[in-house]
Amino acid sequence: MNKTRRSELRKIQRAIENALSDIKYVIDEEQDALDNLPENLQNSMRASDMEDKISDMEDICGDLEDIITALDGVMF
Repeated sequence: MNKTRRSELRKIQRAIENALSDIKYVIDEEQDALDNLPENLQNSMRASDMEDKISDMEDICGDLEDIITALDGVMF
C-alpha cells in the first residue's frame, strides 16, 4: 500500500476514533440519566429501554474498536 492510501486510511481511522469517543460520551450521559431516574421509574419500561440502548451502544463501541484494530493491520 502506498503512502497516499495509507494516509487516507489513517484519516478514516481517526474519524472512527472520534466517533467512538462521541458514543462513549453519550453512553456516560445516558448512564447518568438512568442512575438519576426517580425511584418510581427505576423499574419501568423507560429504565429498561435506557439499559438496552446503553448495552447496544457498548456493543457498537466494541465493534468500532475492532475496526480500528483491523485498520492497523491493513495499513502496516
